[in-house]
Amino acid sequence: MRVSSANGIFSSSLYKAYFGDQNSSTNSSKGSSVNSDAIVSQLGDVKSKLLSLAAKSKQSTERISSGESSSASTSLPPAYTTPDNVEVSVSTENANKPTRFENQISRALSKNFNSPDKKLLNNSKLKGDVKVTLKEGENVESFSIKVDKNTTVQSFVNEFNQKAGGKATAELDKTTVNGKDKYKINLVGSPGTPTIDEEASDEQDRVANEADSAQFEKDIKDFVTDVNKLVIAVSNNKNGLASLGSDVGLIDSLKDLVKNLKSDDGSVSLSSFVTEKSSGGFAVNGAAAREAFLSNSDGVANLLNNLADAVAGSQGLTKDYAGYGGSLDKISSVIKVIGRTQDKYSTDGLSNDTEIRAQREQNLSELVNYAGRLSAQKAS
Repeated sequence: MRVSSANGIFSSSLYKAYFGDQNSSTNSSKGSSVNSDAIVSQLGDVKSKLLSLAAKSKQSTERISSGESSSASTSLPPAYTTPDNVEVSVSTENANKPTRFENQISRALSKNFNSPDKKLLNNSKLKGDVKVTLKEGENVESFSIKVDKNTTVQSFVNEFNQKAGGKATAELDKTTVNGKDKYKINLVGSPGTPTIDEEASDEQDRVANEADSAQFEKDIKDFVTDVNKLVIAVSNNKNGLASLGSDVGLIDSLKDLVKNLKSDDGSVSLSSFVTEKSSGGFAVNGAAAREAFLSNSDGVANLLNNLADAVAGSQGLTKDYAGYGGSLDKISSVIKVIGRTQDKYSTDGLSNDTEIRAQREQNLSELVNYAGRLSAQKAS
């Protein structure tokens, strides 16, 4: 479809990109035309890229929150029977990060600690409940121990014994290895699990955290690669999208997002590892991204959640620019209508009548004027 517009309707750069400069001497006599299908495709390209950015941010947040990329894992102790024939099983629930919490509880119940006062968890951001189920014949009961950054090895053992009421027992076994005292939680009657040395366990955690941080670095680099594709599409396309940068301010909005986006508590900022390039677009400092994750993975997860919201939330870029309050979608629709209308006018033979031709030119003029007004609206 080819779209012709009436003279002198609107003069914004976005309008001119669609319909040509109606004030020029060349266009004033015979109007200009543009491929409406191509314009609609360009607008759709902006929309799909923005939605893709939001989706990738969401995926990264979910990956960090679930801990699915963690490479180190162990299993909770199997169910066991005490000397008094009470069947005991241990599970975890109500954790803020279920996979990571269960993994750390599993290791805590099978590792050596240097002191009874050592923290049960080595990740202070984790918290949840350890549920202990006691089955004696037909009678089943359970109790929960809340575990967080303040729970020590000794306090866990003490609470276990207090709540078990003598039906099950936890002991803190002490051994001496190379002149150093080691303490291990022993659930009496349990077949036990292989003892994990504290240093080895810490090394496992370090490896797992580094694997997660490397995954985050990849995620943010993939995200910024897509941002840069959008910047190039808007900056280099002379058939309509370029004015999304100059008139509408999409590129400035992306720059503001990179400069100002932070986690809710302000502990992590996107600009600490994503910076604007002098040549245009953005670059990722991989080392800084990994360090941000290692030092504050919860802050990074919150930052990514805010990033997804900034792109596709109720006040996000997708609403302002891809949806554009409905305006870009409306522009696409109006352009299609203009193209179909003009095709009909040029093929039905009725435009030979002077009065009908004048009315049809007025119809097209009003449609083009409406598209121009839509294109001039600024995102709020």
